[in-house]
Amino acid sequence: MKANLLLAAAAAMSLGACQTTSAPQSEAEVIFTSHGGTVRARHYRDVAEDCSNRGYASIAIASPPRGGRIELRREGEFPGFPPSNPRSKCNNRKVDGVGVYYVSDPKFIGGDRFTVEVIWADGARWTQDFVVQVR
Repeated sequence: MKANLLLAAAAAMSLGACQTTSAPQSEAEVIFTSHGGTVRARHYRDVAEDCSNRGYASIAIASPPRGGRIELRREGEFPGFPPSNPRSKCNNRKVDGVGVYYVSDPKFIGGDRFTVEVIWADGARWTQDFVVQVR
């Protein structure tokens, strides 16, 4: 029982620490595609309250996938800001950003992974891991 309480306290402290950083989730994002397929892993955008783009993120492939390749595309996407966010009015229009796409090799089936480094216009940076299931 005491060990469970210590684990719960440690988990709560680590979650609290994650919320105070500008980095995304510490766990890898999982995406799925078919062999030879293309899937968008993530769309990175920096949206001002007037829905304008505050600058494009610079994306670098820190660790490439072994069963495919990564494509970066400047494109628009409908965001999903919660109603309490002042930028929620932007949800009904596409906002500019950078899409990160995984393109599977036609003969590859199995698990893959890659890591990107994101550098925002204001200089903030983080890395994001992706796990890909190719069927």
